[in-house]
Amino acid sequence: MNWRPGGLWRQPDFLKLWAGQSVSLLGTQVTLIALPLTAVLTLNAAATEMGLLAAVQWLPYLLVGLPAGAWIDRLRRRPIMIWADVARALLLATIPLAAWLGVLSLPHLIGVGFLVGLAGVFFNVAQGSYLPTLVDRSNIVEANGRLALSLSGARIAGTPLAGMLVQALTAPIALAVDALSFAVSALCLAWIRAPEPAPAAPATRPGLVAEVREGLRVVMRHPVLRPIMLALAVSNLADTLMLAVLMLFFTRTLGLEPASVGLVLAAMGPGSLAGSLLAPRVAGRFGPGPALVLAAALILVGVALVPTSGWFPAAAVPLLMVAFGAIGVGNPLFNVTSASLRQAVTPDALLGRVGATSGCIAYCLMPFGGLLGGVLGEWIGLQSTLFVGAAGYVVLILSLTLSAVGRQRALPAPTVMAAPRPVV
Repeated sequence: MNWRPGGLWRQPDFLKLWAGQSVSLLGTQVTLIALPLTAVLTLNAAATEMGLLAAVQWLPYLLVGLPAGAWIDRLRRRPIMIWADVARALLLATIPLAAWLGVLSLPHLIGVGFLVGLAGVFFNVAQGSYLPTLVDRSNIVEANGRLALSLSGARIAGTPLAGMLVQALTAPIALAVDALSFAVSALCLAWIRAPEPAPAAPATRPGLVAEVREGLRVVMRHPVLRPIMLALAVSNLADTLMLAVLMLFFTRTLGLEPASVGLVLAAMGPGSLAGSLLAPRVAGRFGPGPALVLAAALILVGVALVPTSGWFPAAAVPLLMVAFGAIGVGNPLFNVTSASLRQAVTPDALLGRVGATSGCIAYCLMPFGGLLGGVLGEWIGLQSTLFVGAAGYVVLILSLTLSAVGRQRALPAPTVMAAPRPVV
């Protein structure tokens, strides 16, 4: 299947989806800053309470990730996305309202964080399943690249916007911006006119548990889906391991001031923007398999440079800016290409389960990565722990290169591995 650049400009329904997501992602970046600041500045939350607030937002992926995929495969995906956006808009709107009435509490904030995360699970799984039905599969890489571009732009603009809104309006009121952004996204989705294919008739479907098992079976036995899922799991494990000690390494090992830390991390923004723009072209020029390996290699260069900067303290800041620039380029290239490959090889009837299974398994390792990073940081030191995280990307590159994924020079057609014959 050949990649055709520029075709999405002539698909108005995708442009509506893209516009809504661009607004929504910008609002979400505001919430990433404003929600924890609401807990800290308005409710005087303690460190353990902040940890609980962060944890509950990821908890839905572990609790309902697998059944959500099977359930979504039974229904049309666009209505699920619309109602998930509406739910998130209403939930977030309760925070500034409660603050205005003087009744905002930490349990309220934690409850909203959990429910917004729950709605996000259904939206993300539904969107990954809906996109291949909205655009031609030959444009999947370009479509995912456009969405990644919006995320990159939101990351660049969202953080300063959040700071200005919190400063001018207070943190709870700033959350109204994200509530409004979800409402805009819902309206854009409702504006789409392309008919969505109907799911399989209920009479032809097995039970929910059987469908979840089918999703697991397909992912674990497929020569392309399995390596992609394992690559995402390894990258998440390595990333959370390094993130657990990164700020300690910056402040204690390198002695960086907060302004320098901000400058270093800001280098990811332009890199991410470049990676989002380049992803469709790189995948089209070299093929999705080599593009994935190249993306992982770029990230490896970046994550290896981070602990290396500890040996050159005088040049630590420029080295770190190069490191996070490389990570910024590699991340969207990796995410766009892996998502496009997964969507391309998965039949429409299995898109929800395959996406949910891959995401659930990848997310399940993130808490363990954080715990392992903390233990290793105490045991072998911060710099050595970061090198261990970088070694995870060496394993990832080798596994991709030796698998069927590394040999993919074009987006393949949907395939499902046949179930093994029973032994009699």
